[in-house]
Amino acid sequence: MKKYMIFIMMILLAGAAYAYPVSMVIESLDGDFHTTVYTCADTMCYDLEEQTADTYGNPNNYLIPDLGSGVRYSAEYNYKECYLPWANRKDTSPTTGYGPWHYTVDFSKGSGCASRFNSIDISDDTPAYADTVTVSAEIMSSHVISDQGAQSIPESIEDYYSSVVDVYFYVDDQYVEQKQVNIVFGETTTVEFEHEISHTGQYNFSIWTKMDNDCKCTSSYWQHRYAYAEVEEECTQDSDCNYLDNDYCDADDVYHTEGVCENYECQTQESFVEDCNDYDTSYCSGDDILSEDYTCLMAQCTLFSSSTIDCDDGLYCNGEETCDAAQCESGTPVDCSANDICGIATCDNDPDANPFTWDYREEFVSECDESTDSCTQGDETISFECSTANCGAECELDSDCDSNSCEESYDDYCEGYELVDYDGDRIKDSTTVSASCENTCDSCVCTDCAVDCSAPAPYQYCSIECGAECDSQNPCDDTDCDYLDGCVGDDYYDYADVENSCLGSCECEQNSCESPIIFENDPRCTECQTDDDCDYLDEDYCESDTVMHKEGVCQDYQCTVMVEEIEECDYLDNQYCSGSELIFEDYSCQNAECVVTGSGGFDCNDGLYCNGEEGCEVDQCMPGEQVDCSSNNKDEIATCDNDPDNNPFTWDYREEFVSECDEITDSCTQGDETISSECSTSKCDAECETDSDCGLQGSCVDCGCEYDYFCGDGLVIGQEECEYPNTQDNQYCSQPTEECDGYYFGTRDSYGNCDSVCGCVEDNFEYALVIGKCGVECIEDEDCDDDNPLTLDWCEDYQCNYEETDCDYNYVSDPKAKIHIDRIGFVQDEFVKAGDELTIVVSFKNMGYCEMKSTKIEAFIPWIPAKSRRLGPMSVNADGEITKDLIIEIPEHTPPGFYDVRLDIYNQGLRRTRHRPIFVY
Repeated sequence: MKKYMIFIMMILLAGAAYAYPVSMVIESLDGDFHTTVYTCADTMCYDLEEQTADTYGNPNNYLIPDLGSGVRYSAEYNYKECYLPWANRKDTSPTTGYGPWHYTVDFSKGSGCASRFNSIDISDDTPAYADTVTVSAEIMSSHVISDQGAQSIPESIEDYYSSVVDVYFYVDDQYVEQKQVNIVFGETTTVEFEHEISHTGQYNFSIWTKMDNDCKCTSSYWQHRYAYAEVEEECTQDSDCNYLDNDYCDADDVYHTEGVCENYECQTQESFVEDCNDYDTSYCSGDDILSEDYTCLMAQCTLFSSSTIDCDDGLYCNGEETCDAAQCESGTPVDCSANDICGIATCDNDPDANPFTWDYREEFVSECDESTDSCTQGDETISFECSTANCGAECELDSDCDSNSCEESYDDYCEGYELVDYDGDRIKDSTTVSASCENTCDSCVCTDCAVDCSAPAPYQYCSIECGAECDSQNPCDDTDCDYLDGCVGDDYYDYADVENSCLGSCECEQNSCESPIIFENDPRCTECQTDDDCDYLDEDYCESDTVMHKEGVCQDYQCTVMVEEIEECDYLDNQYCSGSELIFEDYSCQNAECVVTGSGGFDCNDGLYCNGEEGCEVDQCMPGEQVDCSSNNKDEIATCDNDPDNNPFTWDYREEFVSECDEITDSCTQGDETISSECSTSKCDAECETDSDCGLQGSCVDCGCEYDYFCGDGLVIGQEECEYPNTQDNQYCSQPTEECDGYYFGTRDSYGNCDSVCGCVEDNFEYALVIGKCGVECIEDEDCDDDNPLTLDWCEDYQCNYEETDCDYNYVSDPKAKIHIDRIGFVQDEFVKAGDELTIVVSFKNMGYCEMKSTKIEAFIPWIPAKSRRLGPMSVNADGEITKDLIIEIPEHTPPGFYDVRLDIYNQGLRRTRHRPIFVY
């Protein structure tokens, strides 16, 4: 059965030809109603074009306008307040007839309406204590538009085509919150609830839905879904928090941090251990008085520095002083006479024995020099210099001697077809050879050097200038064979050019074309090679209700088509039970696919609650069980002595109630279980019934007058914690002034505030990294310098590290020069939207002599509670370069503005830090 009648049967007159417009007359059995009509851009009316009618009354008349020949599609909407609306789809053509066509709509109300769930989700099913989780549910409307009706609902009439749903949120079966949503027929909406985690263990979250009494339903029933979360305990006893135990330094004092368990969370407590100043001392060491100063380093008292008082007065010439029993003794003055030197001035001094040199040295008398702490040293060197004036030498310097030189020219010439070339430039020209040499002054006499200007060895080769047909600069042309290329049948013949060489006789070869390379069944000569070459013939299509396929194949290098059947859609036709409904589905072929083109069914439930809910089993409707309401009956109460209030001064009263089954609400009627218990002076001898019975300062409590104090009277009594209300830094509201949040040290003043009901409210802590607090030994690498050049000192995770090194750090004056940062950039540029991800690209190079092991990269943004991103450990070879991406999630509620991205590169105590600005919007 290919089509189903939904709301109206269209009358088609075969064989007759009519023209637009077509007249429609609609009546209702339920009084006045609305009719709105749109033209459609498609057959199922998913896309509406323009409104052609909008009427109210009973009956409602309208025309489908003259739009020309062919089939036209219209969407007709009939709706009435407090009834289920209609959404018809009409197709009209010249064969439809003028009309008027009459039909009647029967408005009805839904029974057993329910808003079902598509899904329910929880933002975090393993949250931590004090976290806030979001529980969300995607719920559906109770009603849908029929597959054969208009598939789009205009926004202006959505209120008539929607249902109101009450959504309730429960935690551990306890009611928490309610929301109300309006859902358009056939659509879904998502409802979210937030809940703060206040205890450990399992949480049972449930969301319930029920149709609101929006007058479209005679009855409705509950739907619900559950979601679960498990909150694990961080600790149950102090020993679970031992990982927080730590000793640390605060100035020159040693402190201890102890991990303790509070409210299932690990916290820290601090205590004093010792003062390192108690170890300071002074004593005599050799000739010096030594003073030692102790400080706290790595949670231990360690010698920090020492100072000395030297007995030496700093004067060398009066001798070396010594220390004896903390007293300085004088030294013996220095004698320098052994350093005296006599003078020389003559041409005949040995050891050079050269009569042409003037031999000279000045006389020197040594003295004690305080600036160098030594006797002065004279120069024993004797200068030996050629002298034309004193000793009759020929020369004193090389410039006193003239140089020797020569120059000759040689012409290139042809020998047959070959050029004889002296300079190798392959040009017939001349070459000039020149030479020179410098004479020197040797033992005060000038030397005589030799020069050579003989002809160089010539080059000889073929040359066009000498009448040759070819040479190295003018090669021979190849024999052209490409013009012979082409197809021979399905084969391709490919000829190659033949090279001609320059012969020793300076003439060119004349070679002939050689045999071709033959490519059999070449793609250049055939229609196809494989089936893939024929894919342009592939096609899926419908043949009646069968999906067919055409496949292009290559046979004998020609494309042909093969046809095969894929699927028969009629085999998919189906009927089945869905809850209490019996559903029919009809499949046909559309766009080369089997799709459902028709569906229908009926509900076994008669809509009556009191006779029980009928159901569908194995395609059979099963009767329900009559509802028994006797359990809801209530007895009458009228006495002063009723439990549970147990107050003999109250008149306790409730009317008798007999429950009945109510078809309107689909439930047993509920009597009011409430027992009114009111103080009665006339029936139960109460002292008072209202506060006015107790005067201006009194109040009526449990039928007796009481006179109590109040918040603001200056007295802290009862449930009060402080006075006066709404005061800052209240003396009654003392609070701890320090705490640790991980490594961050929080501070605040000593007093909190008094709120409007005289309860104490503590101030928030302000947090910062402080050396010596919360286990922080350091913030920067400089905080860990132990003045030992043989160790590598660095700060990592706020702890100092010390390591002896024997690699390239000993050879680099600035160890940080080992890490060279080439580039820091952002994939999305420096502007990022709150809630998006920021991708940081960093490139750096190992400039040292050794491999960098255990290298780490960390990026974070101070003042934004975003998680830092760390990569590593990794190794980088000597002279190696590496590029990495780090991604930081920017929280959705980050305030807009400029922030600094901090990037740190760590390696065995070295850290390179760079900052780059971004703007969050």
